[in-house]
Amino acid sequence: MFLPDNCRIVQAVTVTRGTAAAGDWICVKGYERAMCIINIVTGADDTELTFSVDKATTVSGSNESAGITLNNFWYIYNMVSAGPTSDTMTKGTAAASIATVTDQSTSHLIVIDIGAAELPTSSYDFDCLQLTIAGGNAAHTYAAVWVLYNPRYGMDHASMLTGIAN
Repeated sequence: MFLPDNCRIVQAVTVTRGTAAAGDWICVKGYERAMCIINIVTGADDTELTFSVDKATTVSGSNESAGITLNNFWYIYNMVSAGPTSDTMTKGTAAASIATVTDQSTSHLIVIDIGAAELPTSSYDFDCLQLTIAGGNAAHTYAAVWVLYNPRYGMDHASMLTGIAN
């Protein structure tokens, strides 16, 4: 199985050096699940970065609801600069946001997994997501991608819906 043949991989946040950012909105309408993979390199400052995910009804952010509960996320903190000594991820406890540890000059990897069925409410049929980042400073660099997987409706790669439009 080749990942690009079975899912959509779309940008969440371009490589960013510095502080807060609001990622690109993506649409999960054609998928059962969305996974956000975040790679972080911290510099010589102890300021933490905080990651959260917002939901909306369109990729322009209509009816935005900030800070959904992140029920499934995993992390590896403090990977050494020369290369990680472990690839074992730790499962986090459900929360509205994820704050990185403040150890200096190291890297971190965070994976957030969200089921599309978790998004709708009695008021809105939410199907769009956005990664948001707070905190940090100019010594920090991060980037993230969304992996939209388990296409709905028996779609093959040629008919999978885009993740960047409604």
